[in-house]
Amino acid sequence: MVDDQDEGPGHHAAGCRRELDDVGLTHGGANLSTLLLSLTLDDYTRRIIVAVSSKELGGVSRNDAISDIVMSVVSLGLVAALWLGGAYFTNQAVLAILHWFGYVYDLEGWHWYIVPVAFSIVEILGWERRKVLPGWVLWLAATVAGLDFATSVYGVVIAVGGKVVPLMNGYTIPSAGTTPVVIGIVVSVILTFPPERVTMGSISMIRKSLGVLQRIGF
Repeated sequence: MVDDQDEGPGHHAAGCRRELDDVGLTHGGANLSTLLLSLTLDDYTRRIIVAVSSKELGGVSRNDAISDIVMSVVSLGLVAALWLGGAYFTNQAVLAILHWFGYVYDLEGWHWYIVPVAFSIVEILGWERRKVLPGWVLWLAATVAGLDFATSVYGVVIAVGGKVVPLMNGYTIPSAGTTPVVIGIVVSVILTFPPERVTMGSISMIRKSLGVLQRIGF
């Protein structure tokens, strides 16, 4: 008679697979039962159970990967709306500054995107490669981020100054003073920095989730 301790991991795996087949766990059965059964087995066999019954890779299942992709796409849509809002206020500030210097210029078509896209590219590259870029490049990226924020604040101040808010009898936002500046700062904090950060995080999550789905199958 062969002692149980002499039986190799392959024997345990085959026996485990037969038990799982008998109770229907290898065909999308109860994960709880699979977990309880795996607690009595060695690590090698547990890994086989996970691969066979739940089709997981690196602790991420197919459903988790799909959910991450859906949430990332939704996040990209939301931050795209925020980015467009920030781009609008930035362009308002750029036009006002050009007009102050005596230049009259209409930002139409693809010209509308030049300054906002340039700001975003510099900010993304500066943030993603901050560990390897030289100091002067990081200072340049920080300066551009500061200009992005400042122009957004100025654009909001220009846009909301003198506007009437329909609350009760109506409230007119002053064209000068601290009120429009405070509004501009609050709005710009929301519109300036999150879009680039969330975009890079969402793209990274989508790439990782697609890699998981490619390895474990759709």
